[in-house]
Amino acid sequence: MLRGTHLTVIAIILSLAVVSMAETTVPDRPATAILQKAPQTSLAEYCELVKPVYGAGNAVLFSIPNNSARDYYNMRFRAVSQRPCTLNSAQIAVYPNSFRGTPDLQVVVWTSLANGLPGAELARVTIPYESLPKSFGYATADFSSFHLVFNPYGSEFHIGVTTSDTVNNKIALIGDDGSAGTGASGFFHAGHWVNRKDSGLVDYNYFIEPLLCHGAPDRDGDGVADLTDNCPNIPNSEQADADGDDIGDACDFVCGDANHDGKINVGDAVFGINYVFKQGAPPSPIFAGDANGDTEFNVGDVVFIINHVFKQQASPQCVPRGIMTGRSKCLTSLADKTAATPYQDCIVYTYDGSSLLHLKHTNTMFNCCPEETYAVIDIWAHKITIVEEEALYNGGCECLCLYDADYDISGVQPGTYSVEVHEVYCDPIIFNIDLAGAPSGNFCVSRGTK
Repeated sequence: MLRGTHLTVIAIILSLAVVSMAETTVPDRPATAILQKAPQTSLAEYCELVKPVYGAGNAVLFSIPNNSARDYYNMRFRAVSQRPCTLNSAQIAVYPNSFRGTPDLQVVVWTSLANGLPGAELARVTIPYESLPKSFGYATADFSSFHLVFNPYGSEFHIGVTTSDTVNNKIALIGDDGSAGTGASGFFHAGHWVNRKDSGLVDYNYFIEPLLCHGAPDRDGDGVADLTDNCPNIPNSEQADADGDDIGDACDFVCGDANHDGKINVGDAVFGINYVFKQGAPPSPIFAGDANGDTEFNVGDVVFIINHVFKQQASPQCVPRGIMTGRSKCLTSLADKTAATPYQDCIVYTYDGSSLLHLKHTNTMFNCCPEETYAVIDIWAHKITIVEEEALYNGGCECLCLYDADYDISGVQPGTYSVEVHEVYCDPIIFNIDLAGAPSGNFCVSRGTK
């Protein structure tokens, strides 16, 4: 299987192919057909897709309705990203020379049932005849307004086509020669869905391509993907960075400066009193009010500020911050996450007793060749959350790997913490640590069972 929308594969097939007759008579068959890839919008968001491998032989023409009165053709797709994915649009290769009348093109998205056939209809887009290509090319259906979000990893859906008037009109689209044999194609006939391969028919793949299925992680929901967000935990769509230090102004605060005036003084204590006892406005961001570094904002921070301002006691301590400091090479290559033999997925931690917490995640799973791996780390209210991510700008490889990843979190005070490590392809690891009583240790879960 190929990952991503490899429309260039189709263009190569069609540039060398003679369109042959299949399931209907075609009065005009071009000797050659060159199909250009439709333009795509460049998005920072991404989501990989598993789609059929197309056969390398002649391209084949299909019509709706055909001689057997088939009035839908569809292809099944499977999202393979751990992130939620939003289907933005789809492209369909059409052949107007074989249209009859003035057909529109209806493009439909369905859920996928356990038997691999289409289920409930999710969306339908009608492309009028006037907007269809006038020669051999792609028609594009825009699904962005439907907000079709598919659950992570393994979620399947179908995209199919028909025309609204199958009595007076006929639409024609293109497929491969059936040599790939993927079992992902089907049609609607006599009141029910049919899978071509399961029914013993030639396993043609129709040239239907999902495009811009995206879902880059955006933890704070500000429209800027975490990978490029200069403040990934606090919404800041404008990405303001007054001092140019690559830390967004929303995250670039003075510890203990609850009222955000750039100074630590009695005004911050008054601000804290209003917040704690009078339900006043919270600090913006709330992390700025945490003067004593316990990852909470409460009366203890007010007392800390008063002691600092009037008794010259300790300065406020910043909220802990963490980064991924390194990642190993691929330790073990896997065909997919279910093919792994059982293994231990572990978090090993060491604490220096006052500030620095080091975590080593052994046997975490990423794609075999990611362009980048990183993590979004959040520490608040004695909870440490690490969300591991990968960037697969070029689609990645057709395998997964086990790696070791290292993290350093500074400014951590002794105490008990809940730790959550969210992996890209596996369920999260969740456990508790007591840094005062046990400054080192590990927690493991068993993986690799189907």
